[in-house]
Amino acid sequence: KVSAEMKVYQSIPTIADFKNEDGSDNLKETIEANYRKEKKKYCRL
Repeated sequence: KVSAEMKVYQSIPTIADFKNEDGSDNLKETIEANYRKEKKKYCRL
C-alpha cells in the first residue's frame, strides 16, 4: 500500500524561497527587514 502511494506522490511546490545567492537561508533577515519597514511606515502616521 505504501509503495503504491509513493509512486503517485507529488512534492509540494515552493511558494516562497528564502535562500540567497550563496544558498544560505535568510528568513530571519527578511522578517527583520519587513518589520523595520512596517515600523517606519507606522511611525509616520
